[in-house]
Amino acid sequence: MIDLGSVALALCIECTLAQLDADSADAALPCLDYPEPSGDEVTQMLRTADAAELLVGDTVRQFGGRHGGSWLPLLTQMGFTPVFGGQADIVVDNFGAVHDPDQRSAFRTLAEATAPGGVLLLQFDSVADLVRCGRWDSLSPNHFAYYSLNTLIRMLSDVGMSVVSVWRIDPVRGTTMAAAVHARYWPADAGVERMLADEHQLKITSTEGFTAGSVWAEANRVR
Repeated sequence: MIDLGSVALALCIECTLAQLDADSADAALPCLDYPEPSGDEVTQMLRTADAAELLVGDTVRQFGGRHGGSWLPLLTQMGFTPVFGGQADIVVDNFGAVHDPDQRSAFRTLAEATAPGGVLLLQFDSVADLVRCGRWDSLSPNHFAYYSLNTLIRMLSDVGMSVVSVWRIDPVRGTTMAAAVHARYWPADAGVERMLADEHQLKITSTEGFTAGSVWAEANRVR
């Protein structure tokens, strides 16, 4: 358990998933507003995915929370056909899984929705950046999980998927996009290796990293 004052995060030692503890999840926590990404931001995300040859097939299915916006209009303009059930070649999860209290079920659903040979694009706020910047006011009782890339790799592996690419969308807020495919192992790009190295340096998979990060952030606020 990591005590952050008014809230506490529980860190699973086995899977490294950070979650609000039961008391914090029930509390009325103040949290930051989450503006929907602008059209330009979404366009840049999709251009990045396209340049990496990750926009495959011709169908798309979207899972999302209340502040992720919709990618369907732009993907439709790019020639993809939206589907609202079953499998799709491209599955987009923009802050959807974080709102599911059953994380195993959420990831199984995403994997099952991604067609063989398809790509899952998962948008999330990196817990490493939350710790580095001391953004504890971004903790929300409606968010049941806070992911590091290390955590995502493990959770996706449990449903037979591998992360192949990752890139930052908003370095200030820590918003990140990960791309995954159906495979127990798939060579990852340099971006994945860089982010894992960064997380290793921060010790983000241990309570030591969280407590050190909170002290560092507090010291920098005082300055």
